[in-house]
Formats: sequence, structure tokens, C-alpha cells
Amino acid sequence: MSSNISASDLKWTAEEVEEMDANAWAAVETSDIVNAIHAARAVWSVAIETANAEKADADVARRRELEGVQNGNRIRQAAVRSEVKTAWAADVARRELEGIQHGNRLRQTLKKVNVVVKEKEKTDADVIV
Repeated sequence: MSSNISASDLKWTAEEVEEMDANAWAAVETSDIVNAIHAARAVWSVAIETANAEKADADVARRRELEGVQNGNRIRQAAVRSEVKTAWAADVARRELEGIQHGNRLRQTLKKVNVVVKEKEKTDADVIV
């Protein structure tokens, strides 16, 4: 039997429960079996309702704790994914920069080769003339 009552919502105070218990014992002592049974049932129902309410409170606390742990795990996983994406993006940017730098070196080398080739062609043309 599930209960939507939390332990803090119970309607009986400790004094009222003690009074119910005292009434049950008084009925037993006077051999008033019917009243003793009713009083005992009242005390028993309070005990059951209290236990159910405390269990419901504990279940809610465990559920919230589990949700918190799961949420923390999701946050950590997102952070790891973000770090991986950031590292990947940094690696891509580094490789792109290296490629640009390599391309620049190749262009500079090509320009030097072109200059050398043109000078060689000019020198060859001067020799032929």
C-alpha cells in the first residue's frame, strides 16, 4: 500500500498516540475486550501509517538522490564531450595552421624556384645571343 502522506504530515502528536495506547491498556485491564480491540487497532493503524509515511519520505529522498547522481553524471559526461570536442577543434585548427604554414613555405619555395628558373633562362638566353 503506497501512501502520499509524508511523516511530517501525520495528524497525531506523540501525546495523542500515548493516550490511545493508554486507552488500549485500560480496556485490557478492565476486561473490555471490544474497546481493547478498537483501541489496539487505532494504535496499530497509527503505527502502520507512520511507517508508510516514513518509507514514502525515504523513497522520495532516495529518488531525489538518484536523480541528483544521474544529473551529475550527465553533467560530467557533457563536460567530457565538450573537452573532447574542444581538443578535437584545437587539433583541427593546429593542423589547418600547419597546413597553411606548409603551403606558405611551398609557395615561397616555388617563388624562389621560379626566380632561379627565370635567371637561368635569362642567363641561357644571354649565352645564346
